[in-house]
Amino acid sequence: MKEMENLKSKHLSLKLEVEQAHLEEFNGFNQEWDGKMRQYEEAKKAEEERLEEKHKKEFEEKTEQFKTKIPEKPKPSSEVLNLKRIQANLAKQKEYLF
Repeated sequence: MKEMENLKSKHLSLKLEVEQAHLEEFNGFNQEWDGKMRQYEEAKKAEEERLEEKHKKEFEEKTEQFKTKIPEKPKPSSEVLNLKRIQANLAKQKEYLF
């Protein structure tokens, strides 16, 4: 009987040690994971800020390019000028008829 109690006591002691080791390993994993998540979040935030700044700069560059390349008042095409000339001539002809 005494041997049985000693075995139960040893078994319980080993079980507690294993559970304690498991708990320590679990807590260590959680701490490591939390650290990695913090690093990831910081890296993500830094990358978002970098991309936002890059996009702002590209937007400003493209806006400036459009301002310099595209005139504010559009230049009429040769076809439009020709049609206006025809319209003016037809208007003159009508004046002469009346």
